[in-house]
Amino acid sequence: APRDVVSRSIIMESRRLGSNNFYLDIRYKGEEYLKKHDLADTKENRNKFYLFELTEYYRVCAEHIKKIDPALRVMAHLYPVFTPHPLYGNQLKIDIAGETCAWYRLWDLEKVEKYAKSVRQNQHKYYSTTECVPFIGFTKNGLIDKKDAARIEQELRAILRSGTDAVMVHELRSVLAVPEVLAVFQKYYSAE
Repeated sequence: APRDVVSRSIIMESRRLGSNNFYLDIRYKGEEYLKKHDLADTKENRNKFYLFELTEYYRVCAEHIKKIDPALRVMAHLYPVFTPHPLYGNQLKIDIAGETCAWYRLWDLEKVEKYAKSVRQNQHKYYSTTECVPFIGFTKNGLIDKKDAARIEQELRAILRSGTDAVMVHELRSVLAVPEVLAVFQKYYSAE
């Protein structure tokens, strides 16, 4: 059904039941995928379906954007995290895929560097036009773990050792609001 019909139905059902909690059951799509590809119902094969659905979502969005204006550049930070394959940005036909290499939670710096190297080395595995960029999560409020400028610099240096010269960061507003963190980014990315 068209989105407006689905949305209207959800609103009407919400009013009828007096609830705002609704869940979309698409299990049948996984079953159809497994049957179409002649795959057994295993965790590994269900993960293939989930990865297909994630990449398909980005493909449809990118195609829509390019139809509006082919000159627009499509970029995204990969979300949601897909635990079986967290660095799937190279499977997206978009211009720039931000792949999490340093999350808001403090990750071991070896993991940060390992992820950044993988992002860099595998970025053109599927599409030569997709640029995969390491992503750093930072917020001045510290969603989970509080990061200071010294920690941001450690993460940034680990990422830069991968050979990349670009990084995606969330959230820029926090970087600009914390002078010490801003100074770290300016140290490595100052315009000369």
